[in-house]
Amino acid sequence: MRRIVRLPVSKATSAALARLTAAVKGAAEPAQKAASLWNRKPKAVFDDVRATLETMAAGRGRCMYCEDSQGTDIEHFYPKARYPGRAFSWKNYLYACAHCNSNLKRDRFPLVHRKPALLDPTADDPARHVAFIPSTGEFLAIGPKGRPSIDVFGLNDVTTPRKLPQARRETFLKLQLLLLEYDRCSNAGDSSGAAFAKQTILDEPFTAVLGWLLGIASGPAGDVLLRPGVPAIIARHGVSTWI
Repeated sequence: MRRIVRLPVSKATSAALARLTAAVKGAAEPAQKAASLWNRKPKAVFDDVRATLETMAAGRGRCMYCEDSQGTDIEHFYPKARYPGRAFSWKNYLYACAHCNSNLKRDRFPLVHRKPALLDPTADDPARHVAFIPSTGEFLAIGPKGRPSIDVFGLNDVTTPRKLPQARRETFLKLQLLLLEYDRCSNAGDSSGAAFAKQTILDEPFTAVLGWLLGIASGPAGDVLLRPGVPAIIARHGVSTWI
């Protein structure tokens, strides 16, 4: 999971969401009203919502929780059944895969002192709550929202087919090999090959792993934990500006 910048939706979409929110809050039974309106939500409005979420998501529209699968669902961070007043709030929407949304999170929404215990990657910096362990690919909880998020989103799920720690560890290796290829192509004047390697890096799942790799490369452990030459390549080509 990585920090995601929330983009604005169009003025027309924002106005439509405000009208839907007002209808829910003015209803005698807000939860029923929210469910009814959600089942017949305006297509044009939510086409814009989905397109904006896809643009915000990493790589090829990856799930904002696991970063493994492609996003498919408009996810309510605050579950709409429990918080109907937020059912049509743009700031409450994330892009999630069906597994994270329907199989894992569902209506699970733990609170601590009446505030969300889970990470919202558009409002929180996940790096302050979870740390990546390169040797295992696991996430380690380092902040108050770390453990609940790891548990609810299954971020350390080792079962087939997800095997997320192994997949992140594989990505950690692949990114280094791709950076070596990018450098080789750049030095050989192969701009097409370099551009392909760069785009492959950006399209890889687990964009958070690239962020952790860049952090490691800039620190004292870079020459120990990374393949020879990778820290220098990252510095020379300004890779930190790619994401």
